[in-house]
Amino acid sequence: MPRLPRIAAVALVIAAASASAQDGAVAYPDGYRNWFHVTSRVNLTGSEPESAVGFHHIYANEKARAGLDSGQFEDGAVFVLDRFKYNEGEDKTLNEGDRRVLAVMLKDAAKFKGTGGWGFEGFKGGDASQRVVKDGQACFVCHIPFEKQGFVISRPHK
Repeated sequence: MPRLPRIAAVALVIAAASASAQDGAVAYPDGYRNWFHVTSRVNLTGSEPESAVGFHHIYANEKARAGLDSGQFEDGAVFVLDRFKYNEGEDKTLNEGDRRVLAVMLKDAAKFKGTGGWGFEGFKGGDASQRVVKDGQACFVCHIPFEKQGFVISRPHK
């Protein structure tokens, strides 16, 4: 078998590593708190699953915002769910506690055919280096009933 010149072999290794790192990966959403705020809610203790208890703030980039009315989302649409624990204040208030997870949905119809065209990722505590989604199918299950809305659960208040 002929040997590749060293520089070509290194380039192939780098390209292969880059491609595998990007396969199915959803990027950390830098600057998402400057995006359109779709809605917020609080899931109280007793909500299922327990990991969903807390404040939920939903953000949409411009492509995601454009699809909210039609239910048709183009590739590159991104939604972010910023989930925090809550603390009950002495003055009968609920206050944000530690961040639980930063969950991200990315529309890429070609890459994520098995999950309605959406890729899913979660970043534990909002840390870009702590990816927690092992199987996007597990995330997608909750979105299936919302097929008519493009598989997007949250809607802005009118």
